Amino acid sequence: MLISLSPNRVTGNSFFVSSEISGRELSAPSNLTTTGLKATEFTLKWTAANGAIDGVAGYDIYRDGELVGSTPDSPSTLLITGLFPLTSYTMTVVGRDNAGNFSPPSAALIVMTPADTK
Repeated sequence: MLISLSPNRVTGNSFFVSSEISGRELSAPSNLTTTGLKATEFTLKWTAANGAIDGVAGYDIYRDGELVGSTPDSPSTLLITGLFPLTSYTMTVVGRDNAGNFSPPSAALIVMTPADTK
């Protein structure tokens, strides 16, 4: 069994076990989009990762490189809250499989919150 430690591709300072253990790499989540965009929140949606022999266990969601939430494998959405009006946020999603491996991060989605209309 080969175990290799690599820097986390999102934060650069954590480590994860390579997918070489399961023999099949998990693909990156894709097609990040938003719905319900408001001044202080939005829902982030994405297309599921695939390719893991052990199945997709869930997703870690990052805002500007910081972990802001985790989800089970389905649904592929997360409500992002605590935002500020007229602010730009960079969102990425990383998949996790049942063997503890991580996918590459998704392509980044830059989201600009609108002005507060109160």
